[in-house]
Amino acid sequence: MWTLRYEFMFYVVVGLLGLMKLLKKEIVLVIFIVNYVLWANSPLQLGDFGNRSIYFFVYFSAGMLMYFYRDLIPINSKHNICNNVAVRYLSMEVFNKFYDIWKLFGNIHCT
Repeated sequence: MWTLRYEFMFYVVVGLLGLMKLLKKEIVLVIFIVNYVLWANSPLQLGDFGNRSIYFFVYFSAGMLMYFYRDLIPINSKHNICNNVAVRYLSMEVFNKFYDIWKLFGNIHCT
C-alpha cells in the first residue's frame, strides 16, 4: 500500500504524456533507458522519495514497454525458455550484472 503514491504519480505521468501526444514506443523506450541509467549508474542523492521514485519508475516503465511491444513478446514455453537462457547468459557472462538485469527481465512467465 505504501507504493500507491508512486504508482499514482506514474499514472499522472502517463496521462500527461498522452495529453501531449508523446505516449509512443520510441519515447517510452528513451524514458526507460534514461531512467535505468540514472538508477543503475548514478549515485544520485535526491532524498528518500526521489531515489525511490527513480527505482520504482524503472519497473513501471519496463511494464509500459512490455505493453507497447506485447505483439513481439512470445507467449509460449519454447520461446520463454530460450529468452530465459539468453537473459541469464547475457547478464552473467557479458554484462556481469546478473541481479540488475534479472530483476527487470527474468520474471516473465507464461500462464
